[in-house]
Amino acid sequence: IDLTAQARNSAAQAAIAEIKGRLATGYGIELLQGAGATPAMTAILAEGAMTSATAMTIGDYGLTPTISGTSVTISVASVQGTALAAAVVDTWTRP
Repeated sequence: IDLTAQARNSAAQAAIAEIKGRLATGYGIELLQGAGATPAMTAILAEGAMTSATAMTIGDYGLTPTISGTSVTISVASVQGTALAAAVVDTWTRP
């Protein structure tokens, strides 16, 4: 059992939770600013300082958010500069 790899995967899951929180907050901000109109996915990402399909580093995490319809796939590929054996991936869907 590689405890270091497990710790990195757990940290990647925490990063995904953080990004989902940023997206939910961005959705709320854009919804209020748009007087209830459904916000554009790109605007929601922009509220979280992200761009679709662009690899970026946020804190200790290397990740890529990608818009697909009304969802954002979040792929975390590295933790503290160390590549994961397999990216940790999850999806946030606009309410």
